[in-house]
Amino acid sequence: MPIKLVRIDDRYIHGQVTVGWTRAYNVNEIWVVDDTLASNPMMKQLQIALAPPGTKVEVLSVNEAIEKLKSKNYNDKNNIMIIVAKPKDCLRIFKEVGKFIDWINVGQSAWKQGKTLVVKNFAVNDEDVQAFKELAEMGVELRYQMLPGDKPQDFYKLLKEKGLLKD
Repeated sequence: MPIKLVRIDDRYIHGQVTVGWTRAYNVNEIWVVDDTLASNPMMKQLQIALAPPGTKVEVLSVNEAIEKLKSKNYNDKNNIMIIVAKPKDCLRIFKEVGKFIDWINVGQSAWKQGKTLVVKNFAVNDEDVQAFKELAEMGVELRYQMLPGDKPQDFYKLLKEKGLLKD
């Protein structure tokens, strides 16, 4: 399968993604999956502009991404990275398509009112925790890792250590 990386990151395409992760996985196509961005032409153009030269970028709604994955409407020769901002959108994709990759890169989710900081740059609310729990129950490994050179941490374990998961 050409999907090499799925990353949860509310910053979408930015320096770490474009430099670190695309190089580490030889990514030449990025799908930014977000309903709000997909409906905003200016934000779509911004994401395209932020990508490394020669990298194809598609900004898709969650439904569009699901349909592309289900129908295999992508180039098998490309190395594709999928970026979503919300764990619930990631879960929805996995529920609709099935498990298509063994692990998810948990990257960045800014703290906001009503969220709990799990690690210095990933905050969750109850909905996020539930989505992560369901992903883990599907057999998807959750790896918190900002940059490819960083040591990955078991994000599910981090959620447990914070007392956010009730098994």
